[in-house]
Amino acid sequence: MSSVWNYFTLSGRVAYCKDKNCKYSKDHPHQAPTTTLIYHLKCNHPELYAQFKKPKKDEANKDSEQPTLKRAFASTSQICDEQPSIMHSLGLKGILLS
Repeated sequence: MSSVWNYFTLSGRVAYCKDKNCKYSKDHPHQAPTTTLIYHLKCNHPELYAQFKKPKKDEANKDSEQPTLKRAFASTSQICDEQPSIMHSLGLKGILLS
């Protein structure tokens, strides 16, 4: 779910801006894109938009959890190195998989 919903409430199919001085509402069907809501923040509430765009701690940590290319290929080569023993145990000796 988009973090833009921190700035809007949804009542039925209508999204309302949470800013008490703002009367913005938008028909927002279920599963509709949040682009218009983000655009509203950008044009009418620049301080909230800046807060919305600021990377979250959780999102910043996602990059560090993702394997590097070197590690990803290392695990692939490990599988390839183990392939002959796997093939032998399956009774597929002499068949080469690519």
